[in-house]
Amino acid sequence: MTEDEIYMKRAIDIAWGGLGKVDPNPLVGAVVVKDGEIIAEGFHQEIGHFHAERNALTFCPDDLAEGADLYVTLEPCCHTGKTPPCTDIIIKKKIRRVFVGAMDVNPLVAGKGVSILREHGIEVHTGILEKECLKQNEVFFHHMSTKTPFVVSKFAETLDGKIATVTGDSRWISSEESRAFTHFERMQYVGIMAGIGTVLADDPMLNCRLADIIGELEDSRVERKGYVSDSDEDEYAKYAELLKDDAVLPEPDWREIISSAGFRKNHLKAFTEYKDQNLLTVSQSMPLTSDSYSFRNPVRIICDSHLRIPVDCNLVKTAKEIPTIVACLGKYDSDSSEGDGMPSSKEGDREFTFEDSNEKNVSSKIEALKAAGVEIIFLPEGSDGHIDLRVLMTELYKRNITSILLEGGGELHFAALKAGIVNKIEAFIAPKIVGGSSAKSPVEGEGISALKDAFELANMSVQKMGEDILVTADVDH
Repeated sequence: MTEDEIYMKRAIDIAWGGLGKVDPNPLVGAVVVKDGEIIAEGFHQEIGHFHAERNALTFCPDDLAEGADLYVTLEPCCHTGKTPPCTDIIIKKKIRRVFVGAMDVNPLVAGKGVSILREHGIEVHTGILEKECLKQNEVFFHHMSTKTPFVVSKFAETLDGKIATVTGDSRWISSEESRAFTHFERMQYVGIMAGIGTVLADDPMLNCRLADIIGELEDSRVERKGYVSDSDEDEYAKYAELLKDDAVLPEPDWREIISSAGFRKNHLKAFTEYKDQNLLTVSQSMPLTSDSYSFRNPVRIICDSHLRIPVDCNLVKTAKEIPTIVACLGKYDSDSSEGDGMPSSKEGDREFTFEDSNEKNVSSKIEALKAAGVEIIFLPEGSDGHIDLRVLMTELYKRNITSILLEGGGELHFAALKAGIVNKIEAFIAPKIVGGSSAKSPVEGEGISALKDAFELANMSVQKMGEDILVTADVDH
């Protein structure tokens, strides 16, 4: 790798510090280099607060910044939103050269940021580790381009392709580390979606328990070794190794991400008062005064065509603490799909049936769910007789739900694939065999008749996850 790529790799690494806090904005990291040394760095820490470039440059003295190089993972913004344009501070600080990882697809930027910098005599180089920068922000690039959420279909199965035994026992198919990774993803993605079958069978919480998992990792010497840096020297040593001719750019490991200084401090409750400052420079010398982490829970989305959700289930009981949406069949108004009362018993000539056919009881249930804090979205019927998942994606995007972790059962996974809303597959394969012709599979539904019509996958990768194997692939649309 070249030195330019090394500095961009550092910018990518620190950008992860904003994971779970910047949506719907992208993850961005910035590194300022002068005379071969990093003099400042920063990342976008939270929606509404300074972008990476401002976090890196605001506290960097003018005389030190003048003539320096800036490495940033995404094209600098040039418009005023919740914060001022980043191009302004780059010009003001008299940066000499700017190295950009990926160009922005936001129409407000989209090449304009680079043009403005060049017009002011700043040398700009683009495409530095572009593939890696695009991958890091695959959610952002997708939702900006399509105006729909990025959907990850996740399931755990045995080696013979079962998600439960013939009796329905599924705890636990995956390893402890695979389950820990799931909570990392529940923090990473804005929403989590499941079907009513999962709710009725498991009465899940579908919340994020990553804080407990981080505590367990840091308390364990075995798990801690290799993932938690004890000094700044350790933090930078890995970059020196990448300068070797045979160096291979490593894939980001989720445990390294949650153990990095930026991520830890950005999510520590004690450091929330430093949101507007560059954590990696201002607070680096501060002691960690708290081990209490603050992570968001994903918005819980339940696909429940016939409104079967029990009013006393865990999801409903905690709906005032964790945002919860129930999507069911009903009269759909694209301008306002939130129900004001009864769902329509008919949509065109099609009858809708609910768990309780008594209109008064259904109305009472809707009111009880709303009183508990549940948002109900009424949707038209799809081709399979259930809610139209494509319309649901449109409605969720209107609510700033830009990414979804799909943890449903086999019927919902197939319906989502058929509807064309799935972007990525994550399959955890456990070294177990349970057999049983009636045991459930991760993807069921009506199935595909001919192999030529199978859902094609691309860019497949395989990694160890505890005792399991995690297979990840993009859905080739």
